[in-house]
Amino acid sequence: MDRVNTDTRDTDTLLAGSQDDYHSQPQHSTTSPAASTPPSSSDNSDLTAVFCDATQVLDVPSPQTEGRNQLKGTVLQQRYLLEDQIGRGGMCDIYRARDLLLEQNGIKDNHIAVKLLQPHLQDHPQARHLLIAEARKSQQLSHPNIIRVFSFGHEALEGRDSACTFLVMEWLDGETLDLVIKRSRPRGLNYDGAMQILRQIAAALDYASSQGVVHADLKPSNVMLTRDGHIKVLDFGVAGSDPLHQDIYAVPDNDATEPVQGYTPAYASPQLLAGNKPTHRDDIYSFCCIAYELLTSKHPFQRQPADKAQQQKLRADAPAALSSKRWAQLQQGLAFEERKRPAQLLTLLNLMEQPSAWPRLAGWSAALVVVLAAAGMGYQQYQGYQQRLQQLDTRLADSHRYDYLQGATPTALLDALAQAPADQQALVTGILQQQRARVLDYFEGEVESQLQQQQSGYPDYYSVTRTVEEGLKVFPDSARLHTLLDTLQQSWRGSTQALDEQLNAMLEQGKYQTKADFDNLLTQFSGLKRLNHDYQPLPSEKASATYQQVMQEALSKTADEDQLNRLRKIGETFFAGMPVAEQSVEQVDEVQQAQQTMDAYKTARQQGQKLPFPHAAAAIVYQEKTAALASQISAATDPEALTEAENALASYGRGLPSDFEPLVTLTHQLAQAYRDLAKQLINADQLREAQKAMAEADLVEKGLQAR
Repeated sequence: MDRVNTDTRDTDTLLAGSQDDYHSQPQHSTTSPAASTPPSSSDNSDLTAVFCDATQVLDVPSPQTEGRNQLKGTVLQQRYLLEDQIGRGGMCDIYRARDLLLEQNGIKDNHIAVKLLQPHLQDHPQARHLLIAEARKSQQLSHPNIIRVFSFGHEALEGRDSACTFLVMEWLDGETLDLVIKRSRPRGLNYDGAMQILRQIAAALDYASSQGVVHADLKPSNVMLTRDGHIKVLDFGVAGSDPLHQDIYAVPDNDATEPVQGYTPAYASPQLLAGNKPTHRDDIYSFCCIAYELLTSKHPFQRQPADKAQQQKLRADAPAALSSKRWAQLQQGLAFEERKRPAQLLTLLNLMEQPSAWPRLAGWSAALVVVLAAAGMGYQQYQGYQQRLQQLDTRLADSHRYDYLQGATPTALLDALAQAPADQQALVTGILQQQRARVLDYFEGEVESQLQQQQSGYPDYYSVTRTVEEGLKVFPDSARLHTLLDTLQQSWRGSTQALDEQLNAMLEQGKYQTKADFDNLLTQFSGLKRLNHDYQPLPSEKASATYQQVMQEALSKTADEDQLNRLRKIGETFFAGMPVAEQSVEQVDEVQQAQQTMDAYKTARQQGQKLPFPHAAAAIVYQEKTAALASQISAATDPEALTEAENALASYGRGLPSDFEPLVTLTHQLAQAYRDLAKQLINADQLREAQKAMAEADLVEKGLQAR
């Protein structure tokens, strides 16, 4: 990441009063960083400061000495071409890279920064977790004064033992505040220049606070001043969650780890140094240390950690650039006791700021206080005027609260609108109207992205519609959004209708009898429910008739329990409330109950218990065998066939009582079949064979009586 050329005019106003020091610094070109020599370890302008690693204590072996640019020329995710290593920190190497996808689409501004774990840390779980945490925190914070993290990746590289873990980040052209402070020595920045920087840092921290995030490692090297004068706050990787924003009903994050020494001692509050959980007042202490350094080019406590400075009772001298009133406000932020620091950073900043609007009115108000006090007015009246003046100061400062939104990203604009108080909604809405085209492009881009992120082949029309409706809340008169909403709703209805027709066709064809068809049908139905939460199937008459036929066939064959359960599920899901479904479910219940009764009877008999035979349940369980044997007897027309049927009947009757009605019926049917055969044989003058048939009929019936 390149530093600002020292002859640029963009930051001259920030350094008024210290120009000699400014121009005495060596110049660094921004045009060819690849050709520059790497800075020495003693050079405070080391580019690694731009992407500082979280200060962590990791139990890992020391890395072996490795040269620069080991991965130069590598393409990550078939998209990011690493051009040159621009820095190296405690955990990561930083590369400048080109986004080949953007380049192929003709976008010239295609540089990004890639932050990679160093090779000896690639397999270290805590190091990977820290990098992931940084990505998650940074992506959670969408604000123009916070560096953007585009993506996180983990990719195996040819010729390396371990995979490569990396972040893809916004490319920044500028320098960190520690370099700005170094050049401002010995007098520091002027008041206006310092406030331009501090106002943007405060906006970033205030937004992070609204998202429940504490930075916890704010320091000059974690703040970037870009070439165009914008501030970017870096490295939210070790930030903790604000306990006031935590969801007490959320599932605990078992992967979360507490940062170990996740701060820089010279800028950490005594509470952080004591190991307490980070809070927003810790960020306020760090912010005020930076503010003091910008105004004086010196650390308020001689770079002593706050706990030691407190023990030594060190006191910071008042900056020459601050009035006594402003210095009193800054001193509150530097208080060692947490309770003495302001609860809100913007409140502190507003009280420190010199109003840039209506200076004559502000000067007249201040003069009025002096006149009234000199005239000997009562203390209470004086206090009343003081309060009115403080309110005036606050109003003047509020007029600049949203300066950072000029040119901000659409997401930052929308967040500001959502968080703005009621009396400031109109101001933010006006800024949104100025950037109407960009914000409308953002909403359309979000819709396109959501349509492409389909689950099981079906877009989430609910989410997409909410996105368009959110846009209409901001721009209710937008013809683009109204047209887009109509198109989405038509597509939604058309998709639901097409899938409903496919589902009904599967029901009509009975494509649910095998497990594979059954699973496929329910998957189709589940997709339809995701597409339209209110969808209710309305099967055709043909589908109902098919289901009834399939169910009767399954019941007549005493289908296995899994098949019956599948058919029951089909009835309950697609034919609920219809007579065909209710009747079928009752029949399935009857069959399953009968099977359970027979199983219980057999188990009891095996255990030596004497129970009455369950005739009704047995008749249902044996109905398929009964029907098959009846058909076999009816088809038997010769002695051999009748003998086979008689053997089958004997097998059928094993274990059944003689008074089991289906057994009695089949026995009489077989005896009658033998008598019918005897008549045929008599007519054919085969008297001997006829006598055998008659005798066999008697034996069959006597056998039943003898059971």
